[in-house]
Amino acid sequence: MIPEFEIGLFNAWILSFPLWTIGWFFLFVTKKDTAKRLVDRSWYNKNDKKTGFIFMFSYYLMVIITFVSPLENVKSIWFILGIILYLLSIIPLFTAYYIYAKSPIDKTILKGIYKYSRNPMYFFATMSFLGIVITTKSVLLLLVLIICTVSQHFLILAEERYCIKEYKEEYKKYIKKVPRYFLFF
Repeated sequence: MIPEFEIGLFNAWILSFPLWTIGWFFLFVTKKDTAKRLVDRSWYNKNDKKTGFIFMFSYYLMVIITFVSPLENVKSIWFILGIILYLLSIIPLFTAYYIYAKSPIDKTILKGIYKYSRNPMYFFATMSFLGIVITTKSVLLLLVLIICTVSQHFLILAEERYCIKEYKEEYKKYIKKVPRYFLFF
């Protein structure tokens, strides 16, 4: 039950590296107003700030744990399943960031992957990390991912409150047409 940590060149950090660098990359290559929209949390209330802290702490804790979490043997069914989920998630995640970066800041994003999910960056980042959890069979990573995902859900609810206030009827119509996470939920 207790994970065996070891520092190694082929640990799970290889898979988490693209996930934690993509956001930074898009911050630096997008227009300033788009980058500001991505990180602006000035509208957070007290509870949102606490939830945001828990989310960010658990997210970066997952990243740190991947540095000492060895991957399963590449012939293992766990590794194969995890890599498949990871790869199926990372492409839509990059796509979601790209569409977000190219969209006007005064409009609800209604194109591409945003037609199927109101929160594709959150959803596919979570699925990618779940793929990493499976490739390592790490119970500790799974527990931290659960904490991260629960706190993320409450942040999404806060963001929806903000988007309704900011984009009004356009966002209310969007909520009725597009699920919060993906396809049907």
